[in-house]
Amino acid sequence: MRDVRDRRRRRPRPSDRRRRPLGWVNGGRFSHTFLSHTTQRDTDTPVTVGLGHRRLAIIDLSDRGLQPMTVDDSQQWIVFNGEIYNHRELRAQLETLGYRFTTRTDTEVLLQAYRQWGDACLARLDGMFAFAIWDAVRGRLFCARDRLGIKPFYYATHPGGFVFASEIKALLAFPGLDATPDDDAVLAFLVHANCDYGERTLLRAVKALPPGHALTLDVATGSVATHQYWQLLPRASNGAGDREQLDGLRELLLETICRHLISDVRVGSCLSGGLDSSTVVSLIGKIWRERPEAARALGDTFHTFTACYEDRAFDEREYALTVAGAVSATPHLTFPAPEDFLETFARMAWHQDMPFGELTYYAQWRVMRAAKEAGVKVLLDGQGGDEVFGGYAKFRYAYLASLLRTGQLGRLAKEFGQTLLQRDRYVLDIRNGYRYLPRRLRLLLGVDGLLQEAVQTDWSRAVSGESTPATRWWR
Repeated sequence: MRDVRDRRRRRPRPSDRRRRPLGWVNGGRFSHTFLSHTTQRDTDTPVTVGLGHRRLAIIDLSDRGLQPMTVDDSQQWIVFNGEIYNHRELRAQLETLGYRFTTRTDTEVLLQAYRQWGDACLARLDGMFAFAIWDAVRGRLFCARDRLGIKPFYYATHPGGFVFASEIKALLAFPGLDATPDDDAVLAFLVHANCDYGERTLLRAVKALPPGHALTLDVATGSVATHQYWQLLPRASNGAGDREQLDGLRELLLETICRHLISDVRVGSCLSGGLDSSTVVSLIGKIWRERPEAARALGDTFHTFTACYEDRAFDEREYALTVAGAVSATPHLTFPAPEDFLETFARMAWHQDMPFGELTYYAQWRVMRAAKEAGVKVLLDGQGGDEVFGGYAKFRYAYLASLLRTGQLGRLAKEFGQTLLQRDRYVLDIRNGYRYLPRRLRLLLGVDGLLQEAVQTDWSRAVSGESTPATRWWR
C-alpha cells in the first residue's frame, strides 16, 4: 500500500476517470494504480483520489490479484497490506449471501466483506492488516489497522489534501508535506530508546494510526475521524486448571499456525533457539507430519533460519539445531558481523524507516536476507511470548502481587526471598519492586526500610523537577 491523494482542484470533466501508471521514489513504480476525478455529490467540490499499490503476492499469484482492486460497478476500491487468515470462512459466508468472486485473494474477500457489513466487517477479521477503501457511494475513505498493529499505517493532512502510506518516507514524496521533526519524540528516543509514540511519530505532521483503530476521511468536508474498534480487556479466569489451559493453548497455536501456512509461496520459520520460535517450529513439524495437506506451503523440505555468533554468550545455535533436527527441518545459519553491519547500516536504516534502539534488528535483517536467498517469501516467528506469559524478569512483581491477592503467603515469602537473593540473575532493579509491590507486602516482609533508601534518590529528583522533558512526556 502506498498512497491516497485527495486534492482540491479545478472541476474536471465528469468522464475524466482513468487508470494510469504513477512514478515512485528512486525510480520504482507501482504495480497498479487507480486515479479518479469526481465531483462530490451535493457539493461543488472537485475531488481527486489516487491509490497506488506495490504487491507482494502470497495468495493467488495471478494478475487478477493486482491492487488497487475493485468489483462489479467500480464504486469501491481497495488497497490492502497484510493477510486475512480466515478469508476462506468469510468467503463461504459471503457466497451464501449471493456474492461471487473472480479471484482466490483475501483482498477481494475483504472488499466484499466491507460491501456487506460496512465498518462492522472489522469484527469478523482474523489477521494482520492495514487497508484503505475508497467508497465513492458514501464519498469517503475508510481505513483500518489490525488489532495489535502488526502492519503499519501512516498518514498526514497538508495543503494538498490527505495522504497515507505504509512507510513515512513515502509520504515525504508529496510536495508541501512538513518534515519538521517532533523534538519531544526525538528526545524520548535518545534518552529512553523509546520507539513507540502512540499516534505520534518523529515528524510533527505525520501520524500513525494506532493498533485496533479505524480512520474515516469525509472528502466533502475534509474531516478526518479515528475511533478504536478493539481493545484488549482483562477477563476473569474461567476456572480451568493448568492442564486444561495448556491443552487449550496448544490447540489455539496449532490452529493459528495452520492458518499462517495457507500460502501459494514457500513458507519457512525463524528459529533463535528460544522458547517462542522453538515452540512454533515444533508445532509446524507436528503439522507437517500429521497433516501434510495443511503444510503444502513448506515445500519438499522445511527451512529454518538462525542468526549465530562467535561469542558463545550470545550464540544459541546449539538449541536451534537441536530443534531443527527434531522436526527434520533444513537449517540455515547466518553470521552477523561488524564489518557487514557497517556496510549494511545505511540501507537497513532506510528500509526500517524509523530509528531502532538495539542491534537485534541487524540480526533480523541477516535472517530475512538468508530466507530471500533460499527462495522463502514468508517466515513465521515467535514474538510476544514473554509479554503474554510473563517471561521477563519485570513481570515477577505482578506474579508476587497475585500470590498476595490469593493468600498464598508461604509461597510469596519464598518467592520474594529468592528474588532478593538472585536479583543479579533476574536483572531486577530493587527500586521497581518498591514502586510496584503493595505496601501490605512490604510491611509483611519487613523490607520497607530497606527499599526506602534505594528509591530516595529517584524521588528527590522527581520532586525537584530535575526530570527531563522526555521523561515527563514518556511517563
